[in-house]
Amino acid sequence: MNSNESIKVDLSMINFIWLCWAKNRIEAENVFATDNHISYHASSIMMIVTLVLLLTLPLITLSSLWLRYYRKIMIEALSFPGTTYTENSIHLMPSQSVNVQVKGKCVLVVSGVSSWITIRINGGPRQRVFKVRLLNVTGNLEIINESKVFQVSIIIRCES
Repeated sequence: MNSNESIKVDLSMINFIWLCWAKNRIEAENVFATDNHISYHASSIMMIVTLVLLLTLPLITLSSLWLRYYRKIMIEALSFPGTTYTENSIHLMPSQSVNVQVKGKCVLVVSGVSSWITIRINGGPRQRVFKVRLLNVTGNLEIINESKVFQVSIIIRCES
């Protein structure tokens, strides 16, 4: 028996004893049964409220942190190539790929409904990219939109 149950039992017993003292035993038994029924519903409502709070508080916290730091991360990523850079914009349709020559520090910024793309650097293994990717390579960069439905826009900013 936890502390909440003992408090409910104590309050129910106090009501029962008070009504017995008033010499009305039939009403006391009815109130005792009704009080347990009410406390059962109150405890189930409190459990539901607690569950909703436990589920929503982390969601609110994580969402606020995402909104707070997303802009800072993107600004720092865009400053990665330096002050002198060349910028290319590419629009990929579903299941389309493109090859781009890159040299030195580059940043890929993906935007669209589905911000996932796949890249291959110099014919190497496929790597999944979400939103932003920093690169420091020289060679051929293959960018693949593996989505069958959504198109993506990509900004490639490389140092000059």
